[in-house]
Amino acid sequence: MEPTHAEPRELPHFAILLLGATGVGKSSFIFRTTGQPAEIGHGVRSCTSECKDWSFKHDGKPLTLIDTPGFDDTSLDDMEILASIASRVEAKNLPRIVGVIYFHRITDKRLTGMSRMNLQISRAMCGEQFYPHIILVTTMWNTIPNETVMNEATEREKQLLQLPAFWGDMIAQRCKYERFFGTPESGIQILTLFQSLDKAPPLHIEAELRVKGLKDTNSAAVILEERRRRERARLEEMEELREEEEERLREEMAERARLREMKELMEKEEERRWEQQYQATVGQRSSQPARGPTAGAGSDHNRPFSGQSHEGSSRYPTGNAPGRGANRSQSREGSSVYTTADAPGRVSSRSGQSHEDSDGYTTGGAQGRGSSRSGLGFFIGSFTRN
Repeated sequence: MEPTHAEPRELPHFAILLLGATGVGKSSFIFRTTGQPAEIGHGVRSCTSECKDWSFKHDGKPLTLIDTPGFDDTSLDDMEILASIASRVEAKNLPRIVGVIYFHRITDKRLTGMSRMNLQISRAMCGEQFYPHIILVTTMWNTIPNETVMNEATEREKQLLQLPAFWGDMIAQRCKYERFFGTPESGIQILTLFQSLDKAPPLHIEAELRVKGLKDTNSAAVILEERRRRERARLEEMEELREEEEERLREEMAERARLREMKELMEKEEERRWEQQYQATVGQRSSQPARGPTAGAGSDHNRPFSGQSHEGSSRYPTGNAPGRGANRSQSREGSSVYTTADAPGRVSSRSGQSHEDSDGYTTGGAQGRGSSRSGLGFFIGSFTRN
């Protein structure tokens, strides 16, 4: 059946406004109940971007179902959605709204913030005087796979109907409730709950728009308060992120300072260790004895003949020695030191002191140069003989 849009001369008698969040099954209810090809969404993106009327015959009487976008629409602002619904409510050439069906997924394990906002806006638009003409409907019962999930859904249903924070207070003020199982029979059963449609009062937003602008309505106040709440939440989140970032920076700076301190301590420890090693090395060197020439060594190592001449003893170098010879001795009593006269080279004799009855001579006929170092007596003897 093709949808027939109402014209002024063929007005359907009544219209039912369908409200609820995106994806709760409003378009599916229209399709299953009327058989008309309403576009059904299966993702997070809303398929309904504006109010649409779907007219059909119910019990031989014309009835129009008005599909609306959810207030959590992905492409429209909440005030734009409210303005679209308000325009449909105020329309004079279209069927008057005499009932509201509010939809909620029974598969939602908790009432989310968006579900709460949609419910609050719907309450504000209807007003408490309109509650007897509201039917609360849970959907997705036909998608429950097993008995365990069914028991969980039934428990959530009890909470929805009993807790005042959800639907409890609306049920107490004569709102009706029904399950939708996704079949035409289930849809028709819901519509039959509407009674005395001709006696329904106007929606509260309809009465408000007669005397004030849209932004001053209770419905707009709910949206604006939700905006402020979101803004506060956003600012609080930003503040928390800022504090977390500051804390992270403080920790990072503290870690850097700790690493610098550790590095300085390591450098000081390394410097102290090297200083200790240096002092230990200097101490070892200063404690060792000085290394000088040993007794009997040094400049006399080229003098092969040396010794002491005691009483009755004498030392002589070889008379025909071709090279240089040296003789160091001390002359004591009864001893003499001589250098041979026929030595071709230089001969030197070093001796200590000259004692009693001792003489030292250098032969006058020796070739080359002769030298004698001795005491005074030795020098005089040598001079006399020469």
